[in-house]
Formats: sequence, structure tokens, C-alpha cells
Amino acid sequence: MFVALLVGVSGRSAGAAKLARASAAKSSGRAELATGAWAMSDGYINRTATKSCGEPVQAWCVYRLDTGLVKEMARFFGGSASVTELGAGVGRYARALTPSVRRYSAYDGMPGIEQRSRGWVTHGDVSNASLELAASDYVVTFEMAEHVPRKFESTLLDLIDRAATRGVILSWSDKGNDGVGHVNAKRASQVQQLFCARGFHLHSVPTRALRSASYYWYFKKNILVFEREPPTAWVDAPIASEMARQGTDMRRCGQNRCCRSAVEAQCIRGLRRNTTCMTAWLEA
Repeated sequence: MFVALLVGVSGRSAGAAKLARASAAKSSGRAELATGAWAMSDGYINRTATKSCGEPVQAWCVYRLDTGLVKEMARFFGGSASVTELGAGVGRYARALTPSVRRYSAYDGMPGIEQRSRGWVTHGDVSNASLELAASDYVVTFEMAEHVPRKFESTLLDLIDRAATRGVILSWSDKGNDGVGHVNAKRASQVQQLFCARGFHLHSVPTRALRSASYYWYFKKNILVFEREPPTAWVDAPIASEMARQGTDMRRCGQNRCCRSAVEAQCIRGLRRNTTCMTAWLEA
């Protein structure tokens, strides 16, 4: 019977398999709302939360925490930055990073999230264009945007744009049918194009640092760091080549060259052998 079940699933279309996974998740006590936010029953949380994750409330262990990513983000923020997180879940990153920042404001669209998180997370519906968010140096969002339906994508990007005074750190999954609720998956080049169009510049150096420090494969693949101010970075030629292969070369924005490298005198004068100057500029 088990073999027959596997054969039946493998013969379905990708869409049918995705619906089956979503249905199974819903029947288990987890469901995705029309806005892309998750709703979880107490029973689901109690069944799926790991027994020990270092949190004072076991139910919080239903969400993962990448401690390698946390350490590198703490170094990046340097104790002085303010942060707004969207799709914060029960606030594991908020609790881990609060000691390393000036202020951390976390939001999630899960019903009852303020009670579940014991006040660490404020309810916030990213499909609501009028949502008031705390403006911060950086907006952070991890593996959330792919859950937001495409019709709300512009609203989400507008909210991020309004709240981020200096930059954005995000991980946007490119896994479509392979992920439950992934209704708006995007490749890194597509994400880069979206933010480039809004005046943000990909900063390859912290992007690479955060990816390298992360333990989970999806962060290693999907993390991107954007800055409002055009960043300048000197990197060795092998690293520059690696960034280009990853699609994180900040001289490019997605598939279109709406950013260009600076080849002006200041870069030429400072150019050293086996070193690449990667400076992002907006096209006029």
C-alpha cells in the first residue's frame, strides 16, 4: 500500500501535489490565510515544536533559529542599528538580536501572535497598504515573501520601502511547487530587479558574509542585502567571480543592467592586481 501511494503521488501534476500538501497541512492544524500568513492551532504547535531549542517557552520551538546567521547579523548591525522584521513568527530572531541592536520591532500576520509570542511580536497584515510599521535602519524578512500572493506583492514592497531608511536584509525562496504555501517564489535575480527598481543597491559583501555564516541551506542560497546608498567594496578576483556565479554581483541588477560598475578614475587609480572594484550606480 505504501508503494502504491508513492506511485500515485508521483503521477500527479505539480499543482495537484502542492494542493495535497496544503490540504494535509490544514488538516494537521496549520493553514495558510489568504494574506499568506500562517494560522496554527495549539495542537499543531505542541506536536511539532522541538523538545528543546533554548527558548523558555517550548511552543516557540516550532520555528527554527539559525544561530550562525544571528551571530553575523549582530556583527553587521554593530549594536547601533534599528530593525523592523516582517514575518517574524513567534519572535525568535527578535529575542536573539535585540541585545545587538538599538531597537527591534517585529510583526507577523498570524492570528493571536501577540499572545503566542508574549508580546515580542505585533500583529501586522502585509496585505494591508495602510499598515503602520516602525521605520528602522533595516527591514528584515526571512522566507516570508514567497507566501504572499502576487496580488499583494506591491503592497509588501511598498511597506518595506517605507519602513527601511538604510537597507533591507531578506531571504525570498525560489522554491515554488516544492514548498507548502509558496505561491510567489522568485529567483535571486528577480528579487534583485524588484529592489533595484525601487532605488536599492545590492551589497555583495554582507550578502556573501551572511550566506556563509548561515547553517540552513535556504539562507545560504537566498539571503540578499540591499542598501539605499550605492555601496563600494574591494574584493579579490576569486570572490568577485563567485559572486557573479551566485547572481550577487552588485554591478548587475537582475537580468537587466540597471546598475553599472564604476570605472572612473578613482577606481582605476586604486585598482590592484587580482582585485575588483565593485561599485553600484543607478543608470540615469
